[in-house]
Amino acid sequence: KQLELDGAKVTIRKYKGNDTVNIARWAENFKTDKPSTGFLLRADRMVMTHSVFTYIDDNQRKKNVYKDGDDIDFAFFEIKDINFYTKDFTINKDDISAQFTRMAFKQYGGFEMINGSGNFRINSHNLIFNNAALVTPNSRLFVDLVFDYDNWSSYGSFVDSIRMDVDISPSTLCIRDIAYFASSLKGMDNSVVVTGKAKGTVNNASLKNFYLHYGSTTSISGDFVVQKITDFKNAYFDLNIINVNINVPELALITLPKGKKLKIPNLLTKLKNSQLNGFFIGGLTDFKTDLKVST
Repeated sequence: KQLELDGAKVTIRKYKGNDTVNIARWAENFKTDKPSTGFLLRADRMVMTHSVFTYIDDNQRKKNVYKDGDDIDFAFFEIKDINFYTKDFTINKDDISAQFTRMAFKQYGGFEMINGSGNFRINSHNLIFNNAALVTPNSRLFVDLVFDYDNWSSYGSFVDSIRMDVDISPSTLCIRDIAYFASSLKGMDNSVVVTGKAKGTVNNASLKNFYLHYGSTTSISGDFVVQKITDFKNAYFDLNIINVNINVPELALITLPKGKKLKIPNLLTKLKNSQLNGFFIGGLTDFKTDLKVST
């Protein structure tokens, strides 16, 4: 069977003063004393075009009207211009799964998915996307990812509440695409090539077998723990650095939050190119390190 939807508008809403969403309250009206297997919908293929999905929590939303370019509010999460094609589409109670063969959408914060594919599943505690290939105007990402969370409301504090387990194949990632979902990073727009495994939250992440390449010759590889990255001045790093190649002029081009540039001490600008390995533990101003540097 094939299910086709064009111009669909799906709204899941938690009204002011309520602790359940509209669909759950609507379903209450159909409850009987008979055992229920819950809502179940299956389709061999599903096509959705020119559609909109909105999740609204009136208890937590920051304002009433949102326009293009606004910072994302996970209590008013809207994606529009949805066009996707799936196989084996299933909704079982609050569990949605499908094999995406094509996926595109836009979000008012500025994020845009040009094309996506992979095996997808989401419910009130997990989001799983395996064999995912995600293409945006800025990034090309090939990943297997799992998000674990306590409930839907966890998305309202994404950087601290969503626990990630991500296996990244060689990919090009623009920090701008992350900043759409973590507004404290807004202004960062550099692109990097990255591979490795990541676990934890955005603000408490562990990176294993990690490799990052920036510009023409700047790269870093190793195992890292990074905490409080969205509060960059107070960020904490535990870095086991296997190898770093530094092109100092390239570092000066890195854009920090709010569009600020990375300040390079005059002493380092004279090095131009260098390599190092060792460890670094601490913050930007209070740390201990043992690094071997060659220039």
